[in-house]
Amino acid sequence: DIHQYLLENPEGGAALVIATDQADTEIILVGHKKSCGNSWNLPGGKYKQKDQNRLNTAHREFFEETGLRANFLWPCYSFVWSGERTPLHAKSVYRAHVENLHLHKKFGDNGAPVRVFRLSELGKISLLFHHRKILTRARALPTWNRKE
Repeated sequence: DIHQYLLENPEGGAALVIATDQADTEIILVGHKKSCGNSWNLPGGKYKQKDQNRLNTAHREFFEETGLRANFLWPCYSFVWSGERTPLHAKSVYRAHVENLHLHKKFGDNGAPVRVFRLSELGKISLLFHHRKILTRARALPTWNRKE
């Protein structure tokens, strides 16, 4: 059971945040620092022991990477995966509405660019790794239109 795995194995996991404006017309993405602004990711990152759970990881990473606070995050879904060079680990995907997507910084904590895109532009944006699949799955869930 994935939920039991997530509870028993918080380390080695990560959290991703899908943050949009209240009208669901814009989304925040973080550039991959090695791609010179040509490829983008959902904000997020690795669990740290001080976080205690992935929800806290999501809040911390979202702030570190965008400079914005998400007052309320709710879980979309979680999955467990492993890659060629990656051991088995879990990722939890969270959803947030941010009242004002006005970015106070143009670069995240790792020097990567941060930008607001229109959701209608997503087909033209290069999303790294499996982030397009994650976003597509989240947008298909009944909870996508949930309001706090």
